[in-house]
Amino acid sequence: MGLVTTSRKPSQRTRSFSRELARALEFSYFTRGKANLVYLYSLLQNNKILVVVKEKRGNPSRIDIVDIEDNLLALVLEGVILKREHKNTDYTGDEEADIASELRERLSVPECKIFQRDNSILLQGGPEFRVRKIIRRSNYFRGQRKY
Repeated sequence: MGLVTTSRKPSQRTRSFSRELARALEFSYFTRGKANLVYLYSLLQNNKILVVVKEKRGNPSRIDIVDIEDNLLALVLEGVILKREHKNTDYTGDEEADIASELRERLSVPECKIFQRDNSILLQGGPEFRVRKIIRRSNYFRGQRKY
């Protein structure tokens, strides 16, 4: 269904966040290594959804969600709380909030998996992250495909 990967040389925190994200969404995790965008696009053909976690200064800073039609939904992050750092395991929030409902639609996950409190997204059994900005764009791979 979906595949989660990271930027080229991720920090340990970004790898942990990506693995927790994949587990919570019931997606596969792919260790990227030196794989380029062309190879990631070929993986997208088999998985329908590709989630790329990017980082800045050793912390996850952006989540790119690309679908099979090459449409991008990017979430620019303010902060991340890993599952092991959670003090409160209360997964309640607004299930009909705009970011949470769009994520459920794009990722094809059940309603009980993603919740939103203000600008924070909570994944049941996974990490929590605060969204600063949302970017929507088509043609994510912009000519990177080689036929």
